[in-house]
Amino acid sequence: MTGPTMVGMSAPETRSPLPATGRGHRLDAFLHDALFEVFLAAERQWWLKRADEFLAARPTPGDFTGEATRAELSAQWRRLTEIARACRARAEVSPVEDLREDVANVLREVAA
Repeated sequence: MTGPTMVGMSAPETRSPLPATGRGHRLDAFLHDALFEVFLAAERQWWLKRADEFLAARPTPGDFTGEATRAELSAQWRRLTEIARACRARAEVSPVEDLREDVANVLREVAA
């Protein structure tokens, strides 16, 4: 995006990546940081919940398994365990760049 300069030419804008809410720079920064932390925590909790769901879906003794063989059930158990492990690993990774855009969008909506 460009803006006008004194001589009528365009130059890049140097606005803050944080949308202004009209409450002052320090409050805007505080709101951004607080919302960012909430998003990080919520996303981590979601991935941990998904991991638990995959673990709970593993075949267990006493389940109705239809015509599945022992080898097929064992393979399914391993697949679900690996998926749960991947979900737990994902919960520990911080998707900072994706969240920055989400936080900025939310703050823009609030400011509008």
